[in-house]
Amino acid sequence: MASKTKAANAAAAIANNIPRTSFTILEFCAMENISEGHYRLLREAKLGPKEMRLGRAVRITVQAAAEWRVMFSQQSTQDAFNKFLQERKEQRSGRKKQQSAQQPQEAR
Repeated sequence: MASKTKAANAAAAIANNIPRTSFTILEFCAMENISEGHYRLLREAKLGPKEMRLGRAVRITVQAAAEWRVMFSQQSTQDAFNKFLQERKEQRSGRKKQQSAQQPQEAR
């Protein structure tokens, strides 16, 4: 695999049926059909897959992806994520109300 780009290397690996041992975040998101923003929310809620860090590179192993699918398929995990989203939304709306209350009357 003497290709010059990461994309070309990945395409060559797939074409040669070389088994994958890990995925980048973008590859994981594409595989699970979720956006990178949604992935970040899952990670912030401590509900994302286990990550492996190699310097600055972040990888998700095939095993971690499989474990995450099992974990996230459980209703309690989905409920926890929905609760996290609701609390986050309430915090943001509370901050907006607080900011508008602190502004002088003339600025409104």
